[in-house]
Amino acid sequence: MIIASTYLACVIMVGAADIGGFGCLNPAIGMFTTLVMSFGGNSNGIKYFWIYLCFPFVGAILAIIFHEVLYKNVQEAIEEREGTTGDDGLLDKDVEEH
Repeated sequence: MIIASTYLACVIMVGAADIGGFGCLNPAIGMFTTLVMSFGGNSNGIKYFWIYLCFPFVGAILAIIFHEVLYKNVQEAIEEREGTTGDDGLLDKDVEEH
């Protein structure tokens, strides 16, 4: 249900102000749609081609920054408050036994 709600929200946001009339949430489909349109004589789509190439990497970099800065700091604060070190997981015990 959460995934469907997120997808619906994205479709609603992109639906009214889509890029060049063919805004797409899947970068692979959007990228190749612009290529096919440019081969068909529509040069309007090719000027937005860079968006589908760059923004997946921008999103990945933002996710890394979010994880390193925010998530790890919150986890460390929780561990300090609860008095755990995070090293007592099941996987760590299995590695030590073998």
